[in-house]
Amino acid sequence: MGNKMNRSNKGAAAVIGLLLSVCGAPAFAGQPGCPSADFKVFWQAFASDAGVQRAFVGSTLQSVTLKPAGEGMEPVSTTLRSGTLGDPLVRPGQSALELVDMSIQADTATVVDKRQGLSDMKVYQFRRHDCWTLEGVEDWSVDPRTLKVPAATASRTREQQVCYLKGGIFHGLGAAERYPLTSQLHEAALQNYLCAAASGDPDASWDAAALSLSQMAPYLGYEKTEALLLAAFRGHPEAGLPLAAFYCDGDVDTAPGQPCQAPSKAKDTLAQSAKRGSSEALTALGAAWETGRFEAPDQQRALGCYRQAAAQGDSDAKQALSRLGASQRAASNVNCY
Repeated sequence: MGNKMNRSNKGAAAVIGLLLSVCGAPAFAGQPGCPSADFKVFWQAFASDAGVQRAFVGSTLQSVTLKPAGEGMEPVSTTLRSGTLGDPLVRPGQSALELVDMSIQADTATVVDKRQGLSDMKVYQFRRHDCWTLEGVEDWSVDPRTLKVPAATASRTREQQVCYLKGGIFHGLGAAERYPLTSQLHEAALQNYLCAAASGDPDASWDAAALSLSQMAPYLGYEKTEALLLAAFRGHPEAGLPLAAFYCDGDVDTAPGQPCQAPSKAKDTLAQSAKRGSSEALTALGAAWETGRFEAPDQQRALGCYRQAAAQGDSDAKQALSRLGASQRAASNVNCY
């Protein structure tokens, strides 16, 4: 009798195993069913319910996090068991669609989650089996605990020092152009530079303006860019060169080869920079006088500027003098400015 019952139990187990292999495992008691085969509907449920997240995560995940590397950071991939992950896997946040980028293929889906801000981006990789399952997580945030944060200064609080360091890290990651998030990383860098520049810090202001004008990050507009360049110029005479170029070329949509839009502002900026000791500004003034960039060409003034810059060791000015010929002489009373 006992052997007969044992054979019956084995037969039932075999039938159940066959059903599971054909139909897929049913949800256990208290475990939610698949929210939807439509990934957009699935994501809404997954992002808002920790229970759904626990039910539809793979036994192992590929995890990518930023780790210190030299003076910056780089993404490092590891394999994690799902039981070691924190809860929730996806933090609740705004549901605005423009803050979530989705790429859905036949059986795979990628979500770039920007709801916590560009400095805290997450990327989730899903694959469809019986239901969509999370198989990879990328965390592109910078852990402040890994940073060597300098003491606060007159122009940057400790929080702004952290922002400045983060800006440099994101800028480096974006400049590498090796990652799908390149444009978002550049924009994250700009946001952090702006945070650091809020008190008028010249270094952060210069970096923010340069990144905005590079077209790798959103353009901040004329007034904001001018304010940043002026803040940079107050701290660094050399910042007069990009400020003068900005006055001539205007915003990023200006076609190359156009006349200088604000020649008086550009010339005055270079003159101030030169008076504060910038040999590069002297050379730029020389080029402007030689080509007629600001006013009618004036060879004597150009030579005077080049000679002053060459005397300060500027190599470009020395090359300009050589190009113009040693026979050229500038009057001793010529005013470069």
